[in-house]
Amino acid sequence: MKLKVAVFTGLILSLILLAFNTFIYFTLNNHLISNELTALSSRAETIAQSYQSHINEGQSPGFAGAYEWLHRFDREGQRVALLSPKGTVLVQMGTATLPLQTVAAQFHPAQQGAFPLRSYLTPARNLAYVSDITPVFSDEQNKVLGYVVILSSTAGVREYMHTLLAVLITGSIGAILLAMAAGYLVSALAVRPINQMIRKVSQIQANSLNERVRVPHGHDEVVRLAVTFNRMLARIQQSFAQQSRFVADASHEIRTPLTIILGYAALLNRWGKADPTIVQKAIEVIQRESHRLQELTEDLLILAGLEIASEATSQATLLDPVISSVLDTLAPLHPALHLQTHLNAPEAVQFSGTHLKQVVYNLIDNAIKYTPEQGTVRVETARSGNEVQMRVTDTGPGIPPEDLPHIFERFYRVDKARMRSKGGNGLGLAIVHELVNLYGGTISAASVTGQGTVMTVRFRTRVRESNTEFFSHSPP
Repeated sequence: MKLKVAVFTGLILSLILLAFNTFIYFTLNNHLISNELTALSSRAETIAQSYQSHINEGQSPGFAGAYEWLHRFDREGQRVALLSPKGTVLVQMGTATLPLQTVAAQFHPAQQGAFPLRSYLTPARNLAYVSDITPVFSDEQNKVLGYVVILSSTAGVREYMHTLLAVLITGSIGAILLAMAAGYLVSALAVRPINQMIRKVSQIQANSLNERVRVPHGHDEVVRLAVTFNRMLARIQQSFAQQSRFVADASHEIRTPLTIILGYAALLNRWGKADPTIVQKAIEVIQRESHRLQELTEDLLILAGLEIASEATSQATLLDPVISSVLDTLAPLHPALHLQTHLNAPEAVQFSGTHLKQVVYNLIDNAIKYTPEQGTVRVETARSGNEVQMRVTDTGPGIPPEDLPHIFERFYRVDKARMRSKGGNGLGLAIVHELVNLYGGTISAASVTGQGTVMTVRFRTRVRESNTEFFSHSPP
């Protein structure tokens, strides 16, 4: 990654410098050429005005005597010439080997002042600048006596531009190398805490999930990554702890009925074959524990199936008919209880029929188990915005406040002895919780010790409804 950052930085800077240096080079080159041509034109105009004043003063009536006078305008690297009205070179001066004849041949008197050349490439590949063709007038004769033209070598400008190009290339290469080195160092500093996190995470094993990645100071992405790693490790640690407790509890729950079954089987084998009373007692116990073991196995299979579910089903089921069906099944089994209903949710909830019946059955059956005789179990449903709410209320002993946050955990029992005597295995509410979460709903519990418990489930509906008032969540 560090090398990639350095190369990428160098590439981007190369493109930027190429565009920037190209702009500088051509802008400066054009500026120097423009200044050179302007200066040549200005000198040509000065020569023309000076020569015209000499003619008007009668000092040099023609071009024949102009060479000595013109000599004071001589410059190194330039050639000054006076052309006749027809473009013939009359007088020239200067040591520069510039193609005056070739340039003069491009001049046509019929196009006075419209000389097309401003620069000319000589056969020796030397570029010469040419001034504007400047006419020389005679006031007395009222005619053009000739023209002034100046040729100047571009050697000075070219040498300057070559030096500038060398400086730009050298400076750009140096800047690119420095930028790549800086990019490498900066990326090395940036990824150092990431590498530290990688080494730390690679060292964390299943037996050391309590370790955490060191969080650097600041508020950048590296800090967020470290915090995310630590949160992930915390979730994994919690998951491992829950899994370990689940395996231990499941092993204990399975071992207990198996021990009882094996014990009574051994009792029958040793002493109970000839005693009908022992045989009958052993059969009853073995049947009861086998049934309990079967229920526990089925619940564990349900939980395992929920853990591997990737997404909730999109099936929809009417809630009120399912509640009525479950109550019709349970009511004859508990004639001493008062089962009350207030069903007001005609909408379909996003739940499969099988899973919804399991949720309703577990909640109502759980309430019935811990409600004393002549007690009341009330089931209510109602709409609430985009949800359908179901509330199951019992008048049982309630749940202590310290146990209430844990009642949806697997194998958790508020009173283990009482739960076992009631036939529970601590998985009913855990299954309900997993199913409700799977379908995008929520479940909550409220309880007051000695007064009762309220279980509230919120289901998602297939259609959006307006908000409707619903009952309070306080226990009876």
